[in-house]
Amino acid sequence: MPHETTIPSRRRGRPPRTDTLGPVDDHIGARIRLYRRSRGISQKGLGQGMGLTFQQIQKYENGRSRVTVSALCRIADILDVPVILFFSDLPDADPCRPAPNPLSDRDTLQVLQHFLPLPGPVKKQMLALMRVLRPAEGIRQNSVPAEE
Repeated sequence: MPHETTIPSRRRGRPPRTDTLGPVDDHIGARIRLYRRSRGISQKGLGQGMGLTFQQIQKYENGRSRVTVSALCRIADILDVPVILFFSDLPDADPCRPAPNPLSDRDTLQVLQHFLPLPGPVKKQMLALMRVLRPAEGIRQNSVPAEE
């Protein structure tokens, strides 16, 4: 009798995850929430625009599900923000450190809500004013691009 080799049966569905979610995923999710809220769009509304459920948007925002590049581009398009904004102020010093949550400060959210609808020239004037008013210490220089 010939020797039979048993081949393990293949799991149905997706292969098991080998990578883990981390601070970058948390940061991107927090940015999605920040820009979604600043536009006054619900999780359900963003999900409908993408053909997803609000639960999936919730997973993205809470950092429990990784956002693909194509999904992030669609989100940026729906929220009318440049994709690069999702990566601004990425935690780079310590990859294990949790990303700061910009939504923890209501004043920041209010400023953003009032700032986004302004026309370009007014935004530039506001940025110039903020540069003059901000304290010299404690704020990263690259967080607000210098005017050229």
